[in-house]
Amino acid sequence: MQKTKLPQQNTLNQTIADGKTAVFNYTYLILVAEDIAVYVTHPGDEANPDKDLQILNQDYTVQAVGTMTGGTITFSKEKIPPIGAIVTLVRNMQISIETEFGNAQSFNGNTLDAAFERVLLIMQQFNTQLTTDALQYISYYHPMDYIRALGDAYAAEQGLAAKDAIAQILTNSRMSAEGR
Repeated sequence: MQKTKLPQQNTLNQTIADGKTAVFNYTYLILVAEDIAVYVTHPGDEANPDKDLQILNQDYTVQAVGTMTGGTITFSKEKIPPIGAIVTLVRNMQISIETEFGNAQSFNGNTLDAAFERVLLIMQQFNTQLTTDALQYISYYHPMDYIRALGDAYAAEQGLAAKDAIAQILTNSRMSAEGR
């Protein structure tokens, strides 16, 4: 039996809702419907995973489980995200061992492939989370040499509009670093 190669996959999709669309795509393999977490952050709200988490088979359903290239989730009619909401779909596999290799009857190539595939999917999930966390940090905090260079550019700038733009970047950076 020919086994399909598992490609590197980004395990997170985000979309801004239009208030009408009920179907949203995810672009990665999930093994069971419970392997995807769906969050809806309403316009003007800060992301809050506990509050934003949607409930499988109540708020949405999952289609195309087990498909290498992903599938879709469909919100129930009452739960269609409002216009401007951020819809986040993320692979969220439980970290567990589901294969008992001590039983010689279950130790075969297919079982071993499935176990390694699960480990690889979890590693991809971690990779996406690490990358997302790093980008989030970078978007909030500017390195000191960048701040100094902006300060120098501000001092040298003659144009009022450009000077205001640089001042706004410096102000936002400081406020983010101070947690405001």
